[in-house]
Amino acid sequence: MITDMYEPYRRIIKKHFKNAIHVVDHYHVSQELHRRVDRVRLRIMNPLRCINTSKRTQEQEENYYLLKHKNGLLFKHFTRSKGADGKPLFDILRPKEYNKVLKRYMNPYDYANALVSIHPDINTAWELKDELTDFYVSNTLETAPAALKKVITDFRESNVEEMVKFSYTLANWQTEIINSFYIAKTEYKLSRKTGQITVGYKRLNNALMERLNGTVKLITKAANGYTNWERFRNRCMLVLEKGIEFAIDEKDKSVKMVEKKEPTT
Repeated sequence: MITDMYEPYRRIIKKHFKNAIHVVDHYHVSQELHRRVDRVRLRIMNPLRCINTSKRTQEQEENYYLLKHKNGLLFKHFTRSKGADGKPLFDILRPKEYNKVLKRYMNPYDYANALVSIHPDINTAWELKDELTDFYVSNTLETAPAALKKVITDFRESNVEEMVKFSYTLANWQTEIINSFYIAKTEYKLSRKTGQITVGYKRLNNALMERLNGTVKLITKAANGYTNWERFRNRCMLVLEKGIEFAIDEKDKSVKMVEKKEPTT
């Protein structure tokens, strides 16, 4: 069973589904870590926000700008992230563009260096975030337990309050995190160009359910909410389920789902 890190879910699974494998999805672990990294950013940025604009030094103005407008880079992996062109995002040789606020030519590599130079906690948080990503990419069910213990230790010894607190979250859910390395299925892909077959392993995750939940939220937002349950359900089914259509019942005029008819020739 795949869930997020909500304690009641764990209690219910242990009580009513004793033989189930409880998995905490990679997405939810990363999502929580990103929140902690952002707290580090806000902790450093907010004192600069309180300073009157006219009284900020040039350095304070630049630091505030970077933390406010270039914070998205903090959530990219420094060595794995790719740009729109498929090349490494933080390549030092990437073309530079002139930044009017900083008054110099910059590329993502320069922005990254400027961000981590603002405060050592930003650099530490970024490195730990990337370490967790590497943990998921580089390990298997056999190697994950030892690797996770090292990750927890690194977070706990970081001396960054937000990261230390996250280490306790990792320790609390380490069994469920390790369970996410179970292989759900094996996929074989044939390259049309080379004819080579590559093997891919799909781990247990709830990506499909998260995507469906996101679609339902978007449907609700687009309609500014629903007051009629039947209409809401029908709308969701129409968007999510491709094999159905709707018809009006001639007796009670209600809308009912029917199996989609194949076109006749």
